[in-house]
Amino acid sequence: GFASALAMAILDTFKDGFSRYTLRYEYSRDVISQLQGIFEGGKKDVLDRLYTCDVLVLDDLGKEQPTEYAASMLFEIIDMRYRDLKPIVVTTNFTRGELGERLARKDKATAESIVSRLCDGVEVVDMYGQDVRVTV
Repeated sequence: GFASALAMAILDTFKDGFSRYTLRYEYSRDVISQLQGIFEGGKKDVLDRLYTCDVLVLDDLGKEQPTEYAASMLFEIIDMRYRDLKPIVVTTNFTRGELGERLARKDKATAESIVSRLCDGVEVVDMYGQDVRVTV
């Protein structure tokens, strides 16, 4: 999809003299699952992997609703990257309001903070058209 193509374009840019930069492409549902499973051990590894890369691509954010704990860990990652001006590329099928609702289970404030940081200083690219995965 679009996120894969964008990640490849970024990697092509890295090949032209920027090879010291790293890009991490993750399906959001996999990140949410990993975050939900790290109450104790492994937390640092998952957070480090998502924070230390130069560019993080989260594909299909909002498809899976996180637990309250996973939402707080997702906020931690996004907030750390936001404060350190580390780029995040996010794809979603939801509007800003819908995404906030999907991320909020019991903690609406955390969900709103996630969406707020993701929307600050960004360029939103709306894509329209027929889903190429659906055959008519």
